[in-house]
Amino acid sequence: MAYRKIYLIFLTAFVLTALSACEDKWEEHTALQDAVLKENLLEPINTNPNLSRFAEYLKKSGYDELLKSSKLFTVWAPTNEALVAIDQDVVNDPEKLRQFVGNHISYQQYYTYSPNPSLRIKAINGKYLVWDRSTETIEGASVVEANMQRGNGVLHVINKTLEPKPNTWEYLNSLTVGERQKEFINSQSFDFFDPNLAEQTGVDPATGAPVYKEGTGIVWRNTYLEKVRNIMHEDSLNTFIVLTDNAFEQEYNKISNFFVTTSEDSTRELTSWNVVKDLAFRGLYTPENLPDTLVSLFGVKVPIDKSAIVSSFRTSNGMVYVMNKADVRIKDKIQTRIIEGESAIRPRDFSTDQRNDRIHYRYRSNASNNHDLRVYDHGQNSGMWVRYQLYNVPAGTYKFYMKAVKDFGTADLTQRLAIGDFTQTTTFPAVTIPMYQEEEQYLGEYTVDKYGKLTMFVISNPVSGSDLNPIVLDYIKMVPVL
Repeated sequence: MAYRKIYLIFLTAFVLTALSACEDKWEEHTALQDAVLKENLLEPINTNPNLSRFAEYLKKSGYDELLKSSKLFTVWAPTNEALVAIDQDVVNDPEKLRQFVGNHISYQQYYTYSPNPSLRIKAINGKYLVWDRSTETIEGASVVEANMQRGNGVLHVINKTLEPKPNTWEYLNSLTVGERQKEFINSQSFDFFDPNLAEQTGVDPATGAPVYKEGTGIVWRNTYLEKVRNIMHEDSLNTFIVLTDNAFEQEYNKISNFFVTTSEDSTRELTSWNVVKDLAFRGLYTPENLPDTLVSLFGVKVPIDKSAIVSSFRTSNGMVYVMNKADVRIKDKIQTRIIEGESAIRPRDFSTDQRNDRIHYRYRSNASNNHDLRVYDHGQNSGMWVRYQLYNVPAGTYKFYMKAVKDFGTADLTQRLAIGDFTQTTTFPAVTIPMYQEEEQYLGEYTVDKYGKLTMFVISNPVSGSDLNPIVLDYIKMVPVL
């Protein structure tokens, strides 16, 4: 019994001693942690002799002050050895140095144990970096010291510098090949006056219009970037093809007859536009995942012959391939067009005396786009017409088809298609629309002489009676004869 009491006394003493030791170690750990978190990211960089060059460039670029702030950052600091090879032109140019240093800093905190295996991280200079957690690399640079947390973020030491990459637009303009394509895209640039950005100096007493300081409010813009793909934008990934001059010429000659206008200059402009508009693609396709066909933003299939790739380059917002051949098929470039009866923009207009309550845009589950047009009991004995206008129609010969389904009344109806304007039209023979017939009907061929606008009329036959020969139209199809 006495032995048991002595044992309990010693055990209690041991536990209390152990708890006291653990408490001391925890307090020591907490104190160290608190001290670290009171530091900002600039302090461990300044005190690490292996980061002295980076510390110098931080100060020279002004980013040292940023890293003292309370915002959260991640810094990927290259070692002195990694910075030995930096171009002195960068070091001696304040703007280039700021761009370079800014490529090693991002907002928010990124750790090597992040749940995402790969992240595209925006640096404070606007460029994007690929952070691969699985290999602990960023843009191919390995992390040699990781996850050094401080009060305003986390520091990683890396073994290579992170050179800012040009975006696709910048890379295009640095190339010494593809001059025709580059020259044309740059020719789409223009200056735009934005009164919201201009400095107003007064008001015109005669008109009351504002007067602006000369030279203010001028904004650079580019039609290609606005209407095709903004390959300058850092936030979205793209894949871009640059054709060598010979390849550009081949594609140009292949389609130039379809973009003939009354002017040589506008023909050249339109043809060039229709070559380059299909060379930009949404998303990143690296050499490892590049398919044999890409589909442009305008639905054109562009074959990718990997043997025709002269060079490739990973930009900050995508991938650029210089190619000496594209070989886009004409049938993919000059495509079939379908003009819906109800039309996405609605028919341009109807006969002057039409009665709007008799014009129906009907839902039909088996119709193209699930809708068609019906004009019924229109009250025009001389015939009713519906006019459609198409824009940007390539020159060439087309086969025309019409689909219309009559599913009301008892009699068949007859209608015809005319192409032209009010003064001169080419009219196809009238077609009879039997009750409940779902098949499209061939109308004939028509040649468009010049690229541009095409006007079409669907016309009912002039008849008498209560039905007055209605118009029904699911769609008109134009199939190019190539």
